Amino acid sequence: MDEVGTATAQLQKAAALDKEGRIKEALPLYLSSLDRLMAILREKRTAGEQKAHVRDLVTKYIARAEALKATLDSAPQAEAAGAGRRADLQLRYPAAGPAERALLLLRDGLAPLVDADMARATGSGGVSAVEMDPHGLLALIWRNWAQVFQESVTFPHANSDHGWTRTLVAELRHWRNAHAHQGGSAAALQAEDVWRVVDSAERLLAHAAPPAPQFAREVRRMKPPLLAALRDSLAAVEMGLAQ
Repeated sequence: MDEVGTATAQLQKAAALDKEGRIKEALPLYLSSLDRLMAILREKRTAGEQKAHVRDLVTKYIARAEALKATLDSAPQAEAAGAGRRADLQLRYPAAGPAERALLLLRDGLAPLVDADMARATGSGGVSAVEMDPHGLLALIWRNWAQVFQESVTFPHANSDHGWTRTLVAELRHWRNAHAHQGGSAAALQAEDVWRVVDSAERLLAHAAPPAPQFAREVRRMKPPLLAALRDSLAAVEMGLAQ
């Protein structure tokens, strides 16, 4: 196999690892392959037809490699800021009910990632997801799923999870719409509904890129107090069935 073929095979391996969410393993393969292809482009002996093929390969993979590098480079800073962020998250939205608070934390955790992916895909800023309410953010992700978020930095596992991430987005959108049609009253929610919203928000955050998992841990902290209400609700259902 020639040098271009070797680099191509290595890029394909990197893409497969990337698809599985193994971005720390994928990035070195992307970078070493692209470095070799760039060197081939600079060689005077490279024929015109081969040069065009190599240029197409570089164009196809370089943006993804740069996106992964930016994500991994930000991880140490995110970890260093972790303690301060945990304290900050615990103080956010104290007056909100658990379902509302979970969605607000979902918005805060995903918005910077969504903004970055939309900017890469469209080349323009537009309205920042940070300024949207949770409904607006979920609607933006849903509308742009196939074009942007099915293969994105925000949801690194989405293209290989058989639609699981997209289902969570759909479920949270459905709850948010139904809740709005009920006038937004927390009293209208059943304990099972509240649990489902909090659980789905945690799962979506946990499977997104950093710093979203930090927000998932704060949402998870909301679960223990909800268990008692959920048990009472299920007990009432069981008593009704027994009568």
